[in-house]
Amino acid sequence: MPSIKKFNEGSIIYFDKDVGTEVFLLKSGKVVIKFVSEDTGEEVSKVVRPGEIFGLKSAIISAPRGETAISAEVSEVISFDIREFENFISSKPEVLFKTLKALSNQLRNIGIKVNNLLSNNVVIRPDIGMFKIGEYFLMNKKYKQSIQVFERFLKSYPDSNLINEAKKRIQIAKKAMETGILDKFNPIADDQVFNNTQSEEEITVNGTVSSILGALSIAESNYSRGNIVEALKILEKVFSLKELSSLDLLEKALNLKARVLAKAKRFDESIETYKELLEKFPNSKNVKISMFNMALVYLEKGDRNSALMVLRKVSAMPPYDDISQKAKEFIAKISI
Repeated sequence: MPSIKKFNEGSIIYFDKDVGTEVFLLKSGKVVIKFVSEDTGEEVSKVVRPGEIFGLKSAIISAPRGETAISAEVSEVISFDIREFENFISSKPEVLFKTLKALSNQLRNIGIKVNNLLSNNVVIRPDIGMFKIGEYFLMNKKYKQSIQVFERFLKSYPDSNLINEAKKRIQIAKKAMETGILDKFNPIADDQVFNNTQSEEEITVNGTVSSILGALSIAESNYSRGNIVEALKILEKVFSLKELSSLDLLEKALNLKARVLAKAKRFDESIETYKELLEKFPNSKNVKISMFNMALVYLEKGDRNSALMVLRKVSAMPPYDDISQKAKEFIAKISI
């Protein structure tokens, strides 16, 4: 059974790096979540209000806590284990949808961070997190919850290329509720998720985070398949907005634009875009790879001196890593 815990002002509910499987719902009082931003290295504080959930991400994916939770005043907190939390939200749709929204955003952000490290700012579509939550419930035979998630998915992401798959899973879940037998199905693989062939004419970019991320994802997909003209058309639509919804989106859009322009052999425009990216985001963790890629564009353009100048800066930037090593190798090659 869920338990109610009382914390005095200043009490620690859990520490950063703690391992725990509890999900918390603040019943009364105030809780402050403190964590270090990966982008700036600065400590960030987030206030949790009564009725809000915290500790969800680390509990559901069985990962160490990524923040410290502190009771800012006398507070009462309801503590659930994962099974208790699933049962709780299954009977409270309004809590389920709040949870889905929060977790979908967190999963999306995790995906973006991982891909930033591995693939130079590849963009993850925002519909994927919710879809995978629906599959999680389905695979764990939580059919009612799965149906609720996929029905909300259909309303929230009507233009997603996963719509038909979501409808199929609703039917599978309904049949399983009636018969008690879960038909076999193959969870969505990454190549299915990213296989989006929408053209520029089919894409609506209305300024929302969802529409911009969707457009960037499709532009990225076209770029990866060599459809450079189509990728540029989509990016033109994105940059036709007066301003993007967040600096995070702007950084990703500029990064992709620079790479696409380089592929189109519009080297001067690509270099100017990289310069804009570096000027606007001088403290980004992607600065080093952006400079390295800009140096490669200089090389393709035939401007060896500029390439050498940038590569020397890259090789001298701490910490020494694979990019530093690659920069040194290029310096040695083109200095001969």
